[in-house]
Amino acid sequence: MPKTIFGGGHPYLVEVFVEARKADCLTHAQLAQLVDKDQTFVSLIERGQRRVDVLEFLALANAMKANPVALMEKVCSRITYPVTIQHRPIRRGRIGPFRVLTWLPLKRGLR
Repeated sequence: MPKTIFGGGHPYLVEVFVEARKADCLTHAQLAQLVDKDQTFVSLIERGQRRVDVLEFLALANAMKANPVALMEKVCSRITYPVTIQHRPIRRGRIGPFRVLTWLPLKRGLR
């Protein structure tokens, strides 16, 4: 399964984010200044190259004078399939030209 930033519901989150920013007539630089970041922060989000965590989502929504609950409802309404959390394989060294992969999580202190 692809990483959630490049697939899944992330493109819908970006679409809603861009619509909200444009509805408030803000440029990348203006929005970035409102959340005390630089312009590339907003640009990376809108190009789909950076994830937005929940607290950033709230800060950005508030800066755009948008209701974060309404924005999230828009995102959820565009996703037409169940959203799941997938476990990624953990890389555990190499054997010759091949990587050894395991699905077991590492315990603290064991490597």
